[in-house]
Amino acid sequence: SVIICTLGVFLNAIADNIQLVIISRFLIGIGSASPYICALKVIFDQFPKPKQNFYTGLTLAIAMLAMIIFSKLLEILITVYDCRIASYFLTCLGLL
Repeated sequence: SVIICTLGVFLNAIADNIQLVIISRFLIGIGSASPYICALKVIFDQFPKPKQNFYTGLTLAIAMLAMIIFSKLLEILITVYDCRIASYFLTCLGLL
């Protein structure tokens, strides 16, 4: 998942046409969705039925909170540098 997301971010950084941007966003979406599905699989396999709804909601809430926090950090990074440089930085972070 991380490799697919990183590839999508890198393609987004080097994109010079709309088709490559669409492909990059598609890859980012695929790479981002699969960890959530895996988390749901673990929840439904490891937790008792009465607790599954709570942990599913908690997982989604944590993911949304992380998205809110990191989108603000990304906005600051783009403001200070450039959109492409921020994408290159995120690509390097994904490779690490």
